[in-house]
Formats: sequence, C-alpha cells, structure tokens
Amino acid sequence: MEDEIRRFQWMRKAEGGQAFGNKMEIRPLTEEAFQKHVFPRLRKGAGNTLMEHQAKYPNVTHYAVVWRWNDTEWQFHRDGSLEELVWPVQDSPWAIEVDSFESQQAVQYGQTADSDI
Repeated sequence: MEDEIRRFQWMRKAEGGQAFGNKMEIRPLTEEAFQKHVFPRLRKGAGNTLMEHQAKYPNVTHYAVVWRWNDTEWQFHRDGSLEELVWPVQDSPWAIEVDSFESQQAVQYGQTADSDI
C-alpha cells in the first residue's frame, strides 16, 4: 500500500464560495516529483537529489498535492512520511478517502457543504 496513491475528497466550503470540495492525493516521492515539487522549496544544503535529501531526512517518503475547485493543475502541499501526511486528513470530519474522484461517493461528498454537517 505504500506505493499506492491515497486520494481524499473534501467537502466544499460554501461560505468561502467553493463550488466543489478540494481533492488531495498523497503520492510516493520519486526523483521526478522531488525535482518538480520539493527541490525548488528547499534551503541550500538539504540535498540536490531525492537520494541526498532522504539521506538527511529518511522519513520523507511521500508528498501531498491539492486540486482546489478552480485550479487547473495539482498544487504541491507538503512532503513527509506517509503516516504524517495521512493522519490529519484521515481524522478530519470534512474529508473522506476514496478510490476515485469520479466515484458517486466522492462527487456527492465534494458537493456537500461543510456547514451542512
């Protein structure tokens, strides 16, 4: 399961004008993803490659991206261990884990306002 993408559908924030809830994916960190999302945000000396970075920070194995209802592509959220990225979302009453964002469950949840619960 560590190599799988974990998907979370959030309820929409009606008061914030959201038409649909955010989507989040937690993905295994690859060299390509490291170079695209993580490396540009690192301070000098934190590693130039994923291997160098993980030598200093061995728990950084995954990263999270978010797609807000009006985005045109995935936005980097943060990196860390699978556990530290999953637990705050998994324990949230405003998000559910889904297999597919196109599933009926995900669509209904994304359309539900968080103020409705």
